[in-house]
Order: sequence, then C-alpha cells, then structure tokens
Amino acid sequence: MAPKFLIGAPMTKDEIIENIVAATNRSKGSVLAVLAELDVQLEAGLKAGRIVQLPNATHFEPIGKKDGSILACVSARNSIRRSTQDFGASG
Repeated sequence: MAPKFLIGAPMTKDEIIENIVAATNRSKGSVLAVLAELDVQLEAGLKAGRIVQLPNATHFEPIGKKDGSILACVSARNSIRRSTQDFGASG
C-alpha cells in the first residue's frame, strides 16, 4: 500500500509570482507578462488541436469532447494530471 499523501495549503498566485521573481531576478511585471503570454500560447495551441510542449518536459495534450469543447491533459515529468480547464468550442 502506498503511503498517504498529505495535501498542503495551495500555493497562491502571488506566492508563485514572488518565487519566480526571487529565483530569476526579474521584475514582477516581467514575470506577469511572461505568464500571461504563456496562457495565451497554451490556449491557442490546444484550440488548434496541437500538443504544447514546454522546455521542462511538461506537455499539454488537447482532449476533444463531444460538445466541441477541449480539455487539457497535462503531463509533468511522468505524472499525469487532468485539468478541469475547458477551452470551449474549438475554432
């Protein structure tokens, strides 16, 4: 039997941004701009039916639903997480 995994408090968006700022020595505005554009590019790629691969081996695979909406299956270094993000009808 696998050990029980204890879920901690969620990381807030502010905490993630602060961590990236500290790790990269970039401004908060620069980090926010990059993350915003990453969202745009992920959504555009998934809506086009493309797998989106990031340099850190994380990739997002679109899964089409019968109603025309798209869900993203996210693989991060061999562990799979299914997102509840619904990108609406493709096209």
